[in-house]
Amino acid sequence: ASQNYLEYRCKNCGHLEDFQITHIRRDNAKCLNCLENKYIDIAQKLGYTLLGESGNGPCWRKYKRKACGHVSDIRIMRETHRVADSEKCEQCFVEWCETEADKQGLELLGKYENCGTFRLYRYKACGHDKKATPQAVARGAHECKVCIEEEYKQMAQERGLQYLGNCDPHIVNKRLFKLPCGCLKNLR
Repeated sequence: ASQNYLEYRCKNCGHLEDFQITHIRRDNAKCLNCLENKYIDIAQKLGYTLLGESGNGPCWRKYKRKACGHVSDIRIMRETHRVADSEKCEQCFVEWCETEADKQGLELLGKYENCGTFRLYRYKACGHDKKATPQAVARGAHECKVCIEEEYKQMAQERGLQYLGNCDPHIVNKRLFKLPCGCLKNLR
């Protein structure tokens, strides 16, 4: 034992650990072997196998999800975690996002910076990018705004009008057009 530390034996497992007397007084002395065994049990209950330490620091471990076999670095699983075996792991979720995007004619580019659940997608047909949630993509609740604007321009030109864009950001179903006489008008 080093300076100010004494060696103590754990009552539960018999392992020896070094603690300061203040750790004992404050009930802050935990057997690291027992703690690691507790993390193993929690992981088992949540459908994971604890493989060991990860390179991300002391609060992280490498886990293998039993349902899919994916290995991930996850913060230490404690009793407070609400992870269920039926939920998707991070890799399964990314695979699901890619599959749903492909079904909708999109390519998943990755997470959109600082936007929580939003991901960045690219339309395969036109090459334009779209920011959307994976759930919206799976439901088909998305459209290429750039292509729609191009379609509006084309339709206006065919009718002798000039398309000028949104008339008001608060009015989503009307656009501003310049009529052949030179007047401006909001039309659906």
